[in-house]
Amino acid sequence: MKMRFNWKKTTPMVFILLMFINAFLMTGIVKGQVKAATPWPTDEWNVHDPATQGMNNTTIYEMYEYIEANSTNIHSVSIVRNGFLVHEEYISGYKLREEKSYGPEPDWFGIDIIINGSLHVQFSSTKTIISLLIGIAIDKGFIDNVSQTFSSFFPTLTYSTPSKEDISIGHLLTMTSGIYEDFGPGFALDQTIQEILNPTLNFIPGTDFRYSSASTHLLSAIINKSTGQKTSDFAEEYLFEPIGISQEDYYWQENSQGINFGGYGLYFTPQAMARIGLLMLNNGTWDDTQVISENWMREVGTPHVSGFYGYLVWMTKYSYMAAGMFGQCIILIPAHNMIVVFTADIKTEASDKYFYIIDNFIIPAIGNIPPLPNPAIHGYSLAVFLPLMILGVTFISKKIKNKYNLIKN
Repeated sequence: MKMRFNWKKTTPMVFILLMFINAFLMTGIVKGQVKAATPWPTDEWNVHDPATQGMNNTTIYEMYEYIEANSTNIHSVSIVRNGFLVHEEYISGYKLREEKSYGPEPDWFGIDIIINGSLHVQFSSTKTIISLLIGIAIDKGFIDNVSQTFSSFFPTLTYSTPSKEDISIGHLLTMTSGIYEDFGPGFALDQTIQEILNPTLNFIPGTDFRYSSASTHLLSAIINKSTGQKTSDFAEEYLFEPIGISQEDYYWQENSQGINFGGYGLYFTPQAMARIGLLMLNNGTWDDTQVISENWMREVGTPHVSGFYGYLVWMTKYSYMAAGMFGQCIILIPAHNMIVVFTADIKTEASDKYFYIIDNFIIPAIGNIPPLPNPAIHGYSLAVFLPLMILGVTFISKKIKNKYNLIKN
């Protein structure tokens, strides 16, 4: 027996079903929310003119007139908006370079500022990367939680007081461990773990805030111990490679024990810095992959104890930022879906200078909110809309035609 498909009866049902699916998706039930799809960079960034993302190029370039007039020793500026790299310039001697690369720069007391021509020292921005890696290590089950003590990973070391045995991962992440501050008594660029633990604590862990690069190095030692990998290798596998940071985009120094420095020692290209910023701006998500859990990213950006410091990030009036000595910064500006990256050799109050530049040149360059970067709604494409449109028009046309024939007859 041959079955005949009744399109006349079926079309309204199909149309209603597709409209229901459309409403289901539009309300964000599937994805949690509907938003413009981020144009995630793969090997290369999606480079757009600022104007395509609602920014005035002239206003941005007025920033460089200010930089030159005020002899502000910035080395590079990169701006990412709506997932697009809309601006990247390099500066040497306070003037824009024609080449998209760093010019010759002297070292700083024996520390190279730039290596291999493209990698810029990060100084304490390294700490933020450590924070992200601790989160990944917890996500992957290498570490249980932030309440675990350092001594539980290294029980054979010497702890002169019970307070030292009580130092937790959380204390180290929030600069509340009590370990001596940068350039304080006992500070040295290359120390063993035991040497870091030897000096008297400044205070009982968890009771005060004292910035300490040495304490952050202990977190790198925990990553090394808990994962069985160097911190740099763990970073490459679980953080850098998933977001497109290649081996040519970074270099990470290590101490005499073979442990990557936790408080400094990382070198990045500006575009690698921007990738880290884009990951943080999107709460640990990269191209629909949750590289770092949202819960961890929420903790990273929450002030702890001090009120102005999260998990190895500094709070700002915009959100939070990774910040390194002499002006190495990844600044998140969620209100404008934007990241601003600076490299520099600024000896005093770099963040104040950056906030002035952002407030007076970069944010003012933003005009009206731009249209979505592409016509697709995040989660589905025109392949859904076109059948809906065709079926809808056909169905409505038939209804109108039938009503017209009834009236006519």
